[in-house]
Formats: sequence, structure tokens, C-alpha cells
Amino acid sequence: DLLRGGQYTEIQLHSACGAEHWRVQGDAQQLLQVLLNLLQNARDVHRQCGCEGQAIALEIATEDGQLALAVRDHGPPLSPEALALLFTPFHTTKPDGLGLGLSISRSIAEAHGGALRARPVAAQDGGGMRMVLLLPLAEADPARAMAPVLTQDSGV
Repeated sequence: DLLRGGQYTEIQLHSACGAEHWRVQGDAQQLLQVLLNLLQNARDVHRQCGCEGQAIALEIATEDGQLALAVRDHGPPLSPEALALLFTPFHTTKPDGLGLGLSISRSIAEAHGGALRARPVAAQDGGGMRMVLLLPLAEADPARAMAPVLTQDSGV
């Protein structure tokens, strides 16, 4: 719940030209769960580092012929050790976390023929982390393609 505690979290949407026509095939509920987990993690990072005033960026683009949904936070850099353990089940840096969100999210991405990647943002570019959900683009046949992962009325 991005509005937990009554706090507003600004999310800036950046989408590439033509993104409204891109489609993916898969379980919309599962893919939305992955996106919400990434957004919630970014919000948690912002709260932990005291940078709640900075917007979380949600970027929609293509990468290597796949849909790329990237959630970027402005948290502190992760150590190489923490980065290596990021998707390990039951590993968490949150005091109340289970350490399953990113592991499950990666499994969902892979079950859809995609991937979930963690990419640190260089300090000269503002720092933080970009979590990138990559999904194969569906065929152009609208009868076989699902609705877009994000729509204006998705409530995100």
C-alpha cells in the first residue's frame, strides 16, 4: 500500500514515445504485484534514508527488444555484498521484512520469460538503485495481447 500511514509518495512517470502501444502477455495480477513490490521497496528506502521528499521514478521503455519497467529510488549505495544477496530468499535489510519480495518478484518475471535486474545508479547521476523488470513484448495481434501493464486508470 503506497499510501500507508496517510503519507503521499510522489511517483514520476517517464515513458518512451509509443509506450502506450506496447503489450506483454502474462498474468496481470502477478505482474502488478511485482511492480507494486518494487514501488513499495523504493518508498521504504526513501523513508529509511530520509529522502521522502524526492520522487520515485517509474520509467517505461524498451531494452534489447523487451519492455523495461524501471523503478528508481534515491537511497544510499548498496555494498557489493548486499547487491550479491539482493534476490536471495529470506535475506532482508528491513527490520520488519521477510526477505521474500524480491525473490518472488524475480521468479514471477522469469516465469513470464523476463528478468528482474538491480542496477546501481552512479553517484554523479544522483545515486540510488534502478530495479528493472524486463518482459518480452507481445505480438501486435490485439486479440492475443493483454492490456498494457500500466494504464492511466491503474491507480498507481
